[in-house]
Amino acid sequence: MTEIRGRINVIKMRIQTAYENLLRSNPTAGGNVQISFEITPGGSVVNVSVSAPGDLQSLVPTIQSAVAGLNFGSIEGSTGNLPVQVPFNLLPPE
Repeated sequence: MTEIRGRINVIKMRIQTAYENLLRSNPTAGGNVQISFEITPGGSVVNVSVSAPGDLQSLVPTIQSAVAGLNFGSIEGSTGNLPVQVPFNLLPPE
């Protein structure tokens, strides 16, 4: 889990950067983003799904690409895919 969290933190930075760029053109954009994916026994990421409200839809391709590019390395003893869900709250500055 520690390795998963570490890699997710890298993704959080990419999402935050993309979100800050979006705020320049849409300063009220915000909401909850739900990312779901599976980690294969070999460590690759499959079945990436991103759910985002209307204002954040433009971030979906960036998020999908970032998550799909992750590799967690081989998972010892794993015989099936490991499902992962990550929620993000993106709120505009007050």
